[in-house]
Amino acid sequence: FSILCPLFEFARKDSNIRNFQKIPWLLSPLRMRKSLRDECAAMKTDDAKVFVGYSGIYDLTTAAITTRTKDEQRKAYFFNLDPSALAKASPAMMLSKKKKIDALIVCGTADCTVECSQSENFAAAIDALKGSSAELLEYPYYDHNLTSKSSDKMEEIFFKTADFIAAHL
Repeated sequence: FSILCPLFEFARKDSNIRNFQKIPWLLSPLRMRKSLRDECAAMKTDDAKVFVGYSGIYDLTTAAITTRTKDEQRKAYFFNLDPSALAKASPAMMLSKKKKIDALIVCGTADCTVECSQSENFAAAIDALKGSSAELLEYPYYDHNLTSKSSDKMEEIFFKTADFIAAHL
């Protein structure tokens, strides 16, 4: 993260940079949560102090994407829906009372891919841990593509993420 802070400062201070599509390398470090594997790695890393999640699946045992699927390929991807494997791979189940973590969780309330309740429940679980805190940013009427290049909220979320990381490191 020491490399990210100067990038955030550079982007924040340089008023000429407003079109982040021209510099996707600046956003790529923030895509900390590209896959379930990344979420799990973040939760298992002992020295991690900050977690940032965008529209994430945090509890595979309750997520609609696993509990309601009829698609065989999706079932195979999600451990053939084995409850034990789903629980083991869920970031919500990896929270530790011993580890303090500050989290920024972002979701859109109209997300049909991953329901917003995943983010709400995960943030509540983090807040329940002594010494940990979660900031939940819910965007009414936004879908799963809330942080994509085509979203009018991408830049706002980028700067909120940068400020959050800088404040909690």
